[in-house]
Amino acid sequence: MAVEDATSRGSGSPLDYGVRIEPKLRKDITAGHYVKFASPKGQFRLASNQTSWSVNEASIYGLSFTAVEVING
Repeated sequence: MAVEDATSRGSGSPLDYGVRIEPKLRKDITAGHYVKFASPKGQFRLASNQTSWSVNEASIYGLSFTAVEVING
């Protein structure tokens, strides 16, 4: 997820932009390299069997649960 607006890092062609993302990449990239994301996907599992839900006066429902990413080594 991008957590701030992209900033220009030069005037070359094509323009070079940087953006801070979270979570951080698992591997460092060196200066001058770029990462292109196309249809990123992730695999997650429930952290526990505990879930909760709520409803307010406007009949707006909420559901919450905790998940962890599955990392295949």
